[in-house]
Formats: sequence, C-alpha cells, structure tokens
Amino acid sequence: MEDIGESLVAVLVSILAAALTLIFVVVVVSGLVGTVGFKLGLLSAEGEAWIGISLGIPLGLVCAILVFVYCFKRIRGYGRLP
Repeated sequence: MEDIGESLVAVLVSILAAALTLIFVVVVVSGLVGTVGFKLGLLSAEGEAWIGISLGIPLGLVCAILVFVYCFKRIRGYGRLP
C-alpha cells in the first residue's frame, strides 16, 4: 500500500510541475519570441500571434514531458544525483 501512495503523490506532483512548465513556455517563452520578432520587424502582428501556436505549444509539450519524467524519477528515488 505504501508504494501505491508514494506513486500517487509522485504522479500528482509531476503533473502539476508539467502543467506549470507548459503554461510558462507557451505564455512567456513564445510570447517573448513573438514580441522580439515583431519589434525587430521580422514578424507581422499576425505572425506574432501564430508564434504561440506554432512554436510555443509543441515546445511546451516537449518541455512538460521532460519535466514530468524528471520529477517522477526524482520523487520515486530512481534518478538520484550523486
């Protein structure tokens, strides 16, 4: 039973960390890239908006998956750093 509880806590914390990472990457990183591109004249206003979809969401999903795996391993104790 203790193993199931530990796994449940690890999954919940990892999901929370992954969700926050996804939101951060989509809002902050892609927003920053779009704004800088627009200010430099490399993107139109429409291009600035599409950066969030075409760059932010896929990049955010990859980062969220990596954060989920890392957090789960660290909480479960499988990925202990020296």
